[in-house]
Amino acid sequence: MVRAQQWADLEFDSFLVGLEGRTEVSRAKSEAKMQRIQASYYGDAAKSAGRAVKLGATAAILGGFGTMGMFGGGTPAGAGFAGWGRRVVS
Repeated sequence: MVRAQQWADLEFDSFLVGLEGRTEVSRAKSEAKMQRIQASYYGDAAKSAGRAVKLGATAAILGGFGTMGMFGGGTPAGAGFAGWGRRVVS
């Protein structure tokens, strides 16, 4: 009877160890999946920020061309057009 109880206790302990191992594996897989999702989110955010920087730089460049007269703006000072950008001294 004592040996049967010892055997049952060993079996139960073995079962608990296996259960704890499976639980730990499941938790680790869930954590890894969450980290992949988070990495994907941060990657997408970085791409969006990069696009915004490029668009801002493009807008600044095109805005600069606009002030030079290329896209409907004025001409720079001293470009040789009468009255544009020249100071009249009396």
